[in-house]
Amino acid sequence: MKNQEELYDLRHVSVQKSSLKVLDQISFNLLSGQALSILGPSGSGKTTLLKVLMGIEKYTGELRYKSKDLSLLDNILFRRSLGYVNQGSLLFPHLKVRDNIILQARLLNWTEGQIEERLDEVLQIFDLNKNLLDRSSAQVSGGQKQRVALARALFIKPQLLVLDEPFSALDQMLKKELLEEFSGYLKKIGISVLFVTHSLSEARNLCDFYILLNAGKMTDQGNFNNETSDLSEFGRQFFGSF
Repeated sequence: MKNQEELYDLRHVSVQKSSLKVLDQISFNLLSGQALSILGPSGSGKTTLLKVLMGIEKYTGELRYKSKDLSLLDNILFRRSLGYVNQGSLLFPHLKVRDNIILQARLLNWTEGQIEERLDEVLQIFDLNKNLLDRSSAQVSGGQKQRVALARALFIKPQLLVLDEPFSALDQMLKKELLEEFSGYLKKIGISVLFVTHSLSEARNLCDFYILLNAGKMTDQGNFNNETSDLSEFGRQFFGSF
């Protein structure tokens, strides 16, 4: 890609909780259009790092988003600008499917015309039938909930999509089907992605780049096309275990 903008620039970012250093001197950058997977075992600091990048976790060090100090941005507006799917792809149970999908657009004061035009697009992209729109989230299947959550995350055409273990609750067949569809769509639109997962196969499917955490430290970073080059001892053990 030409003229890629630097989306994130982290320099020596740390998070301390009581006597525990949850993140320790994390430094990397992410360019616009790149898809980055944050890998590591349980307790390595993946979720904490994601919270830092979303502006909901205090940190020390320097963190810039689009060349601006993240800590000085309007936190609410920044978070509303992101596409986000969490573990379990939680939908708001008191809202109908339609209202779940268009929620961010409402918060950003989109017009009804803009909402209806985009709604038609995302229904087609995620193979969702219009007859689902008036149902409550409790009335749709697990696979449909996943598609609704992804449609909601991408509805406002965010520059950055944040995925926190979004496929973990799905059975293997459904997960494979959705991953294939979703990865193809993400590559087509060239969106930036932050993807936290325990699954190396999912990470390889959706992302080109990775960072690997262990006990709060970043032990490795690189490209999945060349993931075995210059790995740390922990990195060789981690990649070799899959």
